[in-house]
Amino acid sequence: MGVEAVGRTVQAEIYRNGAFGVLPKVPVNPARLVRKAQRAMSKAGWSYVSGSAGAGRTTVANREALDRWKIVPQMMKDVDVRDTSIELYGRSLHSPFLLAPVGALEMAGRGGDVEVASAAAELELPMVISSQGSHPMEETAQVLGSTDRWYQLYWSSNDDLV
Repeated sequence: MGVEAVGRTVQAEIYRNGAFGVLPKVPVNPARLVRKAQRAMSKAGWSYVSGSAGAGRTTVANREALDRWKIVPQMMKDVDVRDTSIELYGRSLHSPFLLAPVGALEMAGRGGDVEVASAAAELELPMVISSQGSHPMEETAQVLGSTDRWYQLYWSSNDDLV
């Protein structure tokens, strides 16, 4: 199935199941999703993923900025032809999404970077490989195949290491 058909297929399944009283397996309520993730992860993993540095002001500011965005459905618009592609640094991508780097990702679940790379390859979404990855970047890159990848470099005071 092409990437462009996935959204319509998932949406149709949710509507069809909903008509028969079957709720989606993945909760759509963000607070419920957070609770499920917390129960599924180790205490250390949850603390790492949900934590925030210092007083948490950046997290609060990011949440407030994101909350200002709204999804506004437009009725009676022709949607037969949709194009979500973008041009980014001279590369044409079918979607405006990239998978962000997360260091020590295996704390969130087994497989860590390799599992994310597998999903990125399947969805044809670029992945930003973390310099603090749980797997060697070569292993993650191998799973990505020909999928675009970036690398997040934490600049060290040791130029040889960089």
